[in-house]
Amino acid sequence: MNNKKLLVTFFLMVSFILGCIVGGSFVYMRELPPMAEVAALADLTRTGNEAYVKYRYGSYLAAKTAMLRYIDQIEGFRGTKIGSSIANKDLGLAYGRLALAAEREGNATDFDQYMKLARELFSDGGSLVDESKIRGAVEHLDELWDQRLKE
Repeated sequence: MNNKKLLVTFFLMVSFILGCIVGGSFVYMRELPPMAEVAALADLTRTGNEAYVKYRYGSYLAAKTAMLRYIDQIEGFRGTKIGSSIANKDLGLAYGRLALAAEREGNATDFDQYMKLARELFSDGGSLVDESKIRGAVEHLDELWDQRLKE
């Protein structure tokens, strides 16, 4: 009888441990990937904010480095679920900002390169968007950002 109780207790403990492992694995596989995506998106947002501040108030080299890091992160998301919500327009705005920062610095080569990339990303059906529209969009968004600071 004592061996029988010991055997039943042992099997109950083993069943409990296996249930915890299987249940924990299920929760892990179901919940961890979305949490990782949210963390990665939060990091992308932080990098974007940092890049924007450096674009607005930093040197051209600081702005260029930060914006290119942000662009690399966006490119990394393009093939993921989150990437479907990140449109070419976000990349186009980043390249447009890089072009305007290069223009402020007097770097015509970088201006041409980044504006060309921005125009391609904003293009619809093969026709390139006019540079003035990209410039207007970037400047308008910058003005809206400034208004938020004043509130």
